Amino acid sequence: MTSEETLPSPKVAFLGPLGTYSHQCAVEHFGDNATYTNYPTLTKVFHAVGDEVDYALIPQENTIFGSVVETYDCLRLPELGENKFIRGEKTIGIQHCLVVRQGVELGDVKKIISHEQALGQCSKFLTENFPDAILEKRPSTAEAAQSLLTPEEGFEGERAAICSAVCATMFEELQLVRKVFKTRNPRLRQALIRIGMTAEAEIPPENASYHRPLHHVISTLFTSFGVPVTRIDRRPSLRPIPFDDVYFIEVEELGTPLEYRNPTASPSSVSEENWLRKVQESVRRVRSAGLDATLIGLW
Repeated sequence: MTSEETLPSPKVAFLGPLGTYSHQCAVEHFGDNATYTNYPTLTKVFHAVGDEVDYALIPQENTIFGSVVETYDCLRLPELGENKFIRGEKTIGIQHCLVVRQGVELGDVKKIISHEQALGQCSKFLTENFPDAILEKRPSTAEAAQSLLTPEEGFEGERAAICSAVCATMFEELQLVRKVFKTRNPRLRQALIRIGMTAEAEIPPENASYHRPLHHVISTLFTSFGVPVTRIDRRPSLRPIPFDDVYFIEVEELGTPLEYRNPTASPSSVSEENWLRKVQESVRRVRSAGLDATLIGLW
């Protein structure tokens, strides 16, 4: 490659509109060299990878309100692990802000709107300061802030929104009245494995009791994984069987080197290959125990 040649700009999808925490996280990770496209739902962000964009950034969890359900519903899909793969994560500090239209007093606020994750994170603040306010979910924190600029038909009263600090500066008609919540949670080197019953597993007769595969999963954790398990998440499987679940097992490299604790450090190819072999061996052991296991992320 000559000095005049440059690598193509990556196309990155995130949950929009502009000003969401997903937008902030994407820009912090990919920088100015990327082309960004926002989508109205996490499901559309996920499905955009391949034909429309090179990378998608979707939120997994926050430290107060827990896992993002829509994200884990996407992680159930068989295309993840086949033609889509998780290759990284980024943890950002969350700074929620309460915004209103210019001139609105807090005592006049009758409704507070935001993404359900933000409402959950700020539940203590909202209960203490706005015990009688209506809480309304919106697709994103940025959309909630932007909606304050348009009168709500049929609603008498003032509204406020919980959003990011950067979002609060995007609209001149809004004013920041209170910083509500802030968190940061550093992470180490991880991998994510999806586990469930195999497609050939016998479907129980109608009205027969069905035992979840949890006991199979738990038993394999002590015999099949050669690396520490840091968390387990569960969602209903895609099979049309009541109480049939799929599990997401997150593992961490034992004795994570200090280079991986530094988010600016680049892991060596040898270390990455060794980590991949460890995880693949764990997947092989789970499969040999009679379960379906797929490596869907490694970073």
